[in-house]
Order: sequence, then C-alpha cells, then structure tokens
Amino acid sequence: PSSGNTESWNGTNWTDVMSLSTKRIALGGAGSGNTSALAFGGEVPPNTTATEEYNGSSWTAGGALSTARRSPGGAGTQTASLCIGGYTTTASTTVEEYNGTAWTGSPALNNVKFLAGSFGTSSAAVTEGGAPAPKAFETWDDSSWTAGPGPIGPATSYGSTGAGTATAGLFAGGYPASPTDNLTRALEYNGSSFSSSGSMNSGRGYMQGFGVQTSAVMAGGLTGPGPASTATETYDGANFTTSPATLGTATAYGGGAGTSSAGFVAGGGPDFPSRTEEFTTAAATKTFTT
Repeated sequence: PSSGNTESWNGTNWTDVMSLSTKRIALGGAGSGNTSALAFGGEVPPNTTATEEYNGSSWTAGGALSTARRSPGGAGTQTASLCIGGYTTTASTTVEEYNGTAWTGSPALNNVKFLAGSFGTSSAAVTEGGAPAPKAFETWDDSSWTAGPGPIGPATSYGSTGAGTATAGLFAGGYPASPTDNLTRALEYNGSSFSSSGSMNSGRGYMQGFGVQTSAVMAGGLTGPGPASTATETYDGANFTTSPATLGTATAYGGGAGTSSAGFVAGGGPDFPSRTEEFTTAAATKTFTT
C-alpha cells in the first residue's frame, strides 16, 4: 500500500496519497473533489461489490453494491451517486444509487452497457457509447433513462471518458472499432445535441477524467492496445493542452472524479494497483463541481 504521503499541487505534479483497501481494476468513481471521493465495483478478480469513501487522507469502507460488477459508469458525489451498467457475467442494464451509506436499486438502462463514458449528478446524468452494440446514448432525469441524440462522428465508441454536467458535458477518447483504432476526438454536449470540440493530442481510451466542460482533466489511459499512459491533458472549453504533470504510475481502467483543481484517480491497471493520486492546482480560486 501507499505510504499515504500527501503533497500539494504546484502546477506540475500529481501526488501519491493513501491507497485503496481493495486492489482492483475497471472500477467506477464519483466525487466532488479529492477530499470527498467514492470508488466502487471493479474486478479484483473476481468482480467486487466493494465501495470505499475517501476523506482526503484515508479510504474507509462504504456500503457494498448489491450487484458485483466491473466497468460501470459513475456520476455524482460521495453522498449522492450512480453506478451505471457494467459487466457482471454479462453486460448489464442495472443501475444503483448511493446515499452516502447504502446502495439501492434504481430504474434500469434501456440498453445493456459497460465501458461507457458517463457524467453528471445522481439526479441528472448522461452515459454514451460503451459495449456491446448498440452503443446507445441515454440520459437520466431522476426518474427514468431515455434514449438521447446520437453523437456525431463514430457513434459506436467504447472506452471513452466523460466529464461535466447533464447540460454541459464532454466526451473524450475511446475506440470506434478496436483497441488499435483509438480516438483523439472530443465532443461537447449541451443537454440536447453534440458538437465537435478540440481534439486530444494523444488518442487514448480507458482514461480517468474529471472536471467540467470548460475545465476538464483527462489522465492516463491506453494508447492503442497498450501500454498504459501517464499522460495528462487539460481542456479549457476549446483546446486540449498536454500538461507537464504526469501520473506517477501509468494507469488505465481506473476510477476518477472531482474538479479540475482537485480530482483523483484510483486503482486501475495494468497490474491491479491500489494506488490513488491527487490532482490539485495552484490556482486555489479555480474550483468547479461535477
């Protein structure tokens, strides 16, 4: 496990902090920052129901998922979040909602889905792409899931990463057909339609992303079939910029959430690490909530 040493962000670095108690890959993440985060599900192996809450210094056990799964989507905060779809022994439509203590069943997706890009809150969320076909787009209104507009460009991507809110979101990266055909494309969503945005500098899938549409962070991921990457890119609403900040360990399939000034990446691969890294910014006034 990590030593738990914590350092502040000086504009150039990620910092290792306390490790997850349960090592896992392909987990879900949610949270409002790096002092209030949630990690759930994933594969140890086997698939797990484990949920952990992070308070800025340590991870503690939270309420277990009702259904063990890997590769779910995540949205919301530590005390109000969604675990969307995922893979049990097959692709799933199951959705669960967390209240800070326990997970409960929530209305199911219309289409089975895992490895999808997701973002938003527990009452207004979006999920796009994923596997298997059809890689449908769906929106959540705190009552039910509804098929939404198809994204422009390759509509069958999987392994993309999302950030933002249900009315101002960002999808980035992923694969349209195979792990050797990864995407640099990014799409902005305004609550009703998609539009092209600036392309990523490095095409990757299975990244860890967080922030809002006008200030997002995309970290790690796989470049093609591998290896995992340490790269970090920031998005300002128009362009992606490669940051000199790189993850301490190349990570894909991890959980991530938070803001562009205080986010986290937990777990992931390729070797089932249980490490967590914090991302904060020197501009203390630049805070956003997903």
